[in-house]
Order: sequence, then C-alpha cells, then structure tokens
Amino acid sequence: MKENPVGYEWLRQHYELKVIERSTKSYTGGLIGTQGANVRVTHGTTLQNFKASLRPKVDCPIQHAVFAIKREGIETSYFRGLADIPDFTERLIVALQEKSTSKFLRIIWFLCEWLSGNRLPIEDCIPSPYVNILDEDKYYTCPAVNSTRHRLRNNIIGTPNYTAIVRKTEELAATNINALAEQTSAIINAWPPELVSRASRFLVSKETRSSGEIEQDRFSLTKSIRFNEALLRAGNTPLSKEHLTLIHSIIKGDRAELEYRAEQNWIGGASGVELPTAKPEYVEDLMAGWFELYEKLLTSDIPGPVQAGILSSTFVYIHPYMDGNGRISRYIIQESLCRSQILPEGLILPVSNGILSQLNEYYGTLNQISAKIESITDYIEENHQLYIETENMNFFRDLDVTTYTTFLAEVMVNVATTILPQEIDTMVFADKLYEAFSAEDRLDLSAKELRMLISTILQNENTLSKRKATKLGLSLEERDFINELVSELLEE
Repeated sequence: MKENPVGYEWLRQHYELKVIERSTKSYTGGLIGTQGANVRVTHGTTLQNFKASLRPKVDCPIQHAVFAIKREGIETSYFRGLADIPDFTERLIVALQEKSTSKFLRIIWFLCEWLSGNRLPIEDCIPSPYVNILDEDKYYTCPAVNSTRHRLRNNIIGTPNYTAIVRKTEELAATNINALAEQTSAIINAWPPELVSRASRFLVSKETRSSGEIEQDRFSLTKSIRFNEALLRAGNTPLSKEHLTLIHSIIKGDRAELEYRAEQNWIGGASGVELPTAKPEYVEDLMAGWFELYEKLLTSDIPGPVQAGILSSTFVYIHPYMDGNGRISRYIIQESLCRSQILPEGLILPVSNGILSQLNEYYGTLNQISAKIESITDYIEENHQLYIETENMNFFRDLDVTTYTTFLAEVMVNVATTILPQEIDTMVFADKLYEAFSAEDRLDLSAKELRMLISTILQNENTLSKRKATKLGLSLEERDFINELVSELLEE
C-alpha cells in the first residue's frame, strides 16, 4: 500500500518548502514496515498514519493546511514559508470568500498575514466567536491579544519577527517542573542560612568549572573569576543587547566582542554538534526578534524553567557571538530562574553540572534541530573556506524547542532534588572532617594541607588510597588512621 503524505508533509513536498522538517509526519494509506500500520519511528522521526477517509478529497493546498492545523497543531515556520507563495495565498482568499467563519481557515489567514506583514485583499471576518490560536491544553502560551480582523485570540509565544513553540507533552509534564520552586525552597530551608550562603559561593564556582567542561575549555583562574562575576549578576538586570554585551565583556575580558559577530561561525567539531549558524548579516535582526520574544515571556505565566529552555536554546542556535555563546546561554538559564524567584538572590543552581552528567544526551538534543538545519543548507567553497549559500534567516525564527526544554527541565529537577542536596551534604561533611582532623595531634598538617587532604578524600568516594596518601606525604599508619576516622564520621 502506498504511503501518501498529508498535512504539513504534503505542503512541504508540494511547494518544496525550505523548512526544518517536523519530528512527526503524517500519511494516509498505511505505513510500510509497521504492525497495525498506525505509527512507525525512523531516524528520530515519527510517521503517523491516518484513515484514508480523513484525507482531503482533492489534493488542495488549503485543505491540507486545514488538516495540518486541525490534526497536527501549529507550525509557524511552515506558514511563514507559505505566506510568501502566491499560489497558496490566492487559494486561501478564494476559500475564505466561500467560508470566512471557519476557525481553521481564520487561523491560516491570521498566520499568513501576521508572519509576512502583508494584508490579503479580503474584508474582515464577520462577527464570530473568538477562539485561541493555540490550544492552551497542548501548548505553553503568552497572554492572548485579540485580532478583530480574524476574530482570533493570538496567544503565540513571540512576535512576527520571532516565535517559539513548546508543547505540553507527557514527557515534559512528567518532570514535575512546576514544583521546582517548592522543591528548591524545601531543600534550602533544611539548612541554616549561613550554610546556604557558603554553599551558594561554592556552587557558583562549581557551575563555572562545569560550564567550561561542557565546552571542553579548561578554565584558568582568571576565566573562573570572570564567569563567577557574571553569574552573580543573574536576575538583577533585564536582558537587553547592552546587558548581554556587558556579560560577554565580563566573561571574555580583553577578548570581549562589543558587537554581534560579523563572520560566519559553526557549532561543531569535538563537541559532536554540527550546526551552520545564521549568516552574520541576519544576526542583528534575529537578536532584535529574540529580545521581543523575551519581552513577551516577561508578561506570561509560563514557568521559569520553561522560559529558561526557550531563551537559552534559541540563543544557542542564533549564536550571535564568535565565542562565549555557551556560557552566556547558561547565564540566561540562571537569569530566568532568578527572575522567576525559583532561586533566592545569590544562589546558583548548578545546571551545568547536571548537563555535564548527561553530556551525550545534551549534544543529541541540540542535534535534533541542528542536523535538520544542516540538511537544508547549501555551501560553496572559496579559497579552502566553506560559505553558506542558503538564505537561512528563517531557519532560526520559529523553533519548536519542546525536546530541549524537556531535557533541561529534567536536568533542573535532578540538580535541585539530588545534586544540590548532595553538594550541601558534602560541604557539611567536609566541615566535620576539617574539625576532626584539626583536633588530632597525630596529623601535623597546615590549613592548606588539610583542605587538600579533605578534597582528595571527597573526590575518592570518602577514602584515602595508598597512592594518594604517599603523594600527600602521609605514612601508611596515618593513612589508616585517617580512613578509620572518616568511617566513624560517616556512621554518625
């Protein structure tokens, strides 16, 4: 039985749209290689089959668009492309003249006009009940703005210049991300304020080290101090081009970039992520749209962790600077959490530490979009250099970042409920070790040597090996005594 594309996939093929392909594609007529012929997953793409009776009776682009809106949801990137195709808009005008009150036709009409900025030659919709463009049970949304022309409530995240989509999937709901603030508060309130204050300083340093490891960049003391300073500013100042430039200058020091990049850059190489980023001539406009998106999020009740996922991922894909984008994206995560009052002032959630523990999954998540961008990007080679030939601005303007946001939500919850308490517990235990070792006459060690000893023990799963003891200048008798004392403290 032949597989026949329907909805968005039919439109993509019919008009040869240069868009990031959806992670779910729809067909009628049965799927080859499936049992039950309903769903098949191949190369990370879900193929779903619908009954032939649901297929448009005639392969009309407008009917396929109606099918897409009705059964597949909203994909702003596809309608941004369709809005520029005269054949599609002319057919849409005819369809609206025949049935202007159709909810699905009105949504298609709105999206074409809103995204393109071009008004179609058709009268406003006659009075009809207002409906939301996005189903609030299925999507995260911004406060709705009425469009009287289309009799619709626009609750899309973003503006015509830049949109983002996050679907309320079962996987995202399972992270219990809405309880992150309560979980973090409960953990913090379990310890004295002075201990939490010390832990905050320690976690800033840990976040710095882990952020460097994600980028496979060995942080010097100077780099660490600079990134520490940047992180401690999170939540104090709204994001703007000027503020991001300041954060970049703090992070990069005398190598700071005072403007967005004027050259093509790439995400790839050792990290395992391959992405031809936006052409440099598009960065200014893309970032202007990104800030509009940020302003819309400020007015919404979208949970802080979801906002963090939207803002950090879209920033990474634009990659507005030649260097330092990863660190700024992790600053943006902290900014979203602080602004949403999930974290008290001065406390940093060591998200980078959580990402580092799932690094391959992190790269794989980024690649789900970047690989699709690469597949529709054409290159030319001049003087042994690759240049992007494709006009790729729209590839970065309407991203569905549900998968990335889900991954980040899982990381945040794991960090808040597991890594954070473990780190504070470790700090408490380190204090006990320091106090116990300092009181023992058998250990003639300076304060610096004691701290090094304790660090070695903690890094070696609460034990001191013979090799490490020798390296620290300790005898085997002292080593045995130390391990015995550690065991006693662990049992308390």
